[in-house]
Amino acid sequence: ARATYDPSNKVAVNASLPEVAPGVKLTSSVTLPNLSSGKVGLEYAMPHLNLKTTIGVNATPVLDLTASTGYKNVTVGTEASYDTAKKAVSKYNFAVGYDAADFQAAAFLSDKLSTARIAYAHNLTSTVTVGGEVSRKLACGATSFALGYYTKLASGALTKYKIDNTGLLSLAYETKLANGEKANVSLQFSAADVSKPAKYGFALDL
Repeated sequence: ARATYDPSNKVAVNASLPEVAPGVKLTSSVTLPNLSSGKVGLEYAMPHLNLKTTIGVNATPVLDLTASTGYKNVTVGTEASYDTAKKAVSKYNFAVGYDAADFQAAAFLSDKLSTARIAYAHNLTSTVTVGGEVSRKLACGATSFALGYYTKLASGALTKYKIDNTGLLSLAYETKLANGEKANVSLQFSAADVSKPAKYGFALDL
């Protein structure tokens, strides 16, 4: 189980039940105090194929489906959502990625294929990774970008830093506790306008 708290006094709870059958895992999630946000899901994994589906637990649920497959260093994936209230497909995205020994690259088409994004990460050492991404809205031509830095400390803890073209800076610290639980603390604020309120979060993976 995993619980995450954010400044808006909401708690996201996620739980899973692995191996209910070979390659099958059941999942559930809810954001408290809004019980209608609950979702249940099923994941199926086998060599070269992963499938995941989730559906909301309410009167007019949204059905989400993701699928991915890979061969050697290349992975291809897609996702789609069907809104039962609107009786229409509300989302569909596509992605392809390449994973090498010292770098990872990926290309995405999202927002119903209206946004293109390219991401690249390079492993400088076994503990330090730098990366960047560029995103472009195909209809209006608006472009955004972000740079990131990731490092693994001697203690085993992870630190992540990311800044985008608007000056939004995101920081995260992840570590394992004595009993094996995973704790994550995050902070996000505008480096360009420090008068804007910061966002913070805390997650505990039990």
